[in-house]
Amino acid sequence: GFAPEEMGDFIVARPDGIPIYNFAVTVDDHLMGITHVIRGEEHLSNTPRQLALYKAFNWVPPHFAHVPVVLAADRKKLSKRLHREAGLDVLHREGYLPEALLNYVALLGWSPGDGREIMSPDELIRLFSLERVSRGPAVFDLDKLNWMNERYLRSYPVEHLKELLEPYLGANQRVLGGEEHSPLPEVVIELMRERASTLSGLAAECRSFLEPPVSLGPEEAGVLAEDTASGVLGMFTEVLEAAPAGAVDWTALLDALRARSGLGMRKVYMPIRVAVTARRHGPELPVMLGILGRAEVLARVQRSLAAPAKAVD
Repeated sequence: GFAPEEMGDFIVARPDGIPIYNFAVTVDDHLMGITHVIRGEEHLSNTPRQLALYKAFNWVPPHFAHVPVVLAADRKKLSKRLHREAGLDVLHREGYLPEALLNYVALLGWSPGDGREIMSPDELIRLFSLERVSRGPAVFDLDKLNWMNERYLRSYPVEHLKELLEPYLGANQRVLGGEEHSPLPEVVIELMRERASTLSGLAAECRSFLEPPVSLGPEEAGVLAEDTASGVLGMFTEVLEAAPAGAVDWTALLDALRARSGLGMRKVYMPIRVAVTARRHGPELPVMLGILGRAEVLARVQRSLAAPAKAVD
């Protein structure tokens, strides 16, 4: 309970007649028929004032519950001003899925008690109880949110992910298979979603399939600057042009290139990967080349030989 002397003779309105928070929220909640108020523990001191107002109006008060505040990684109270990384606008721009965010936020200071972490909204509604709310503050952990978002990304139907990705890809849905404005193939999404935590990250992974390299990081530029790189790319072009018409057996073609060059796998695979995607890492090279197709691969390698992408820091 609260001692009356702790509450004092509190103000309900300013001199100009505008009501202040405790009075306004009490009237507002009553008129909306609010039955339960669940809020942060910093509002605990407001509760006796609001209960006094309910009693003065002869209204039935709602049930009040106060939960611990959420802290940022620096152990300060999560703040729109100090912790922009947790702002809804930032989370939306980065491409966190609504179901994943709801699931994660529900677990900040509460758990179902059986160890499960991935739960649908219906499950959360069914399982939630105030009795299992922690008494200590929870910490907003971006790594944990990324993990949870990955789980949802990998569970979504690919056709649904394709729709969600469109705003993040923008004008990058360019050319694949020689057709302008061709949509992103679902096989690319299936392949690349294992490498991303968010929709913006997945879009970045998919862009290497949709546009030729225009810039290289310093390490990627270093790969193409190696003594053997241009020779490998030249031989790759010759071997590819000489390959029989029809579907390319990319594994056999790369094996033949290694035998012809006398070089190890890294010296052969890495310059091709960088020339084609501007990245040093990615899916298995034969798989990636197979998705891009002979014409696109050949055009990118020839472009790299004629005018290498610019290196950027």
